[in-house]
Amino acid sequence: IAARGDRITGVAGFPETIRVLPIRIFDDRGDSANVSDLLRALHWAVGGDVSGAPPNPYPARVINLSLGSQLPPFSELNKAVTEAVGTGAVIIAASGNTGETVTDPSSGIFTPANTDAALAIGSVDSDFTRSPFSMFGGPKPLTVLAPGGRGPASCGTVLSTLPEEGYGCQGGT
Repeated sequence: IAARGDRITGVAGFPETIRVLPIRIFDDRGDSANVSDLLRALHWAVGGDVSGAPPNPYPARVINLSLGSQLPPFSELNKAVTEAVGTGAVIIAASGNTGETVTDPSSGIFTPANTDAALAIGSVDSDFTRSPFSMFGGPKPLTVLAPGGRGPASCGTVLSTLPEEGYGCQGGT
């Protein structure tokens, strides 16, 4: 959404009106995070005081959580998401991708997308059907399905920005 492009090459965004504040909770390899860091990040993102962190002068209006774990909803995370939404922020959370680890994607969307106040986002392929890897079901339905999969037109008409490659086909929620 904050991409800088010319709308001709496939990269376009709203850089003049969007400010992005990345908050890192993952380890150096980018594959492990803990819930306490996520709770602190959510609190700080909406302007809350967090010990050891400077004040956030720009409380978030939209929080994108492109992360998740196949866990049932739990009270601390549900409370943190609900409190963040109570400040006026919108929480957008990926429903999860099955990859090779889940044999039945209907077992339920990942947390934090399965919390009460988050908007749970799943993926559709270029033919507008739910992507086979996109999690669904469980205690909460998907809120929205958005382009993120593959299909008859390779990746469809929506491409992802990719590190060192510009943009291309990358499926996911």
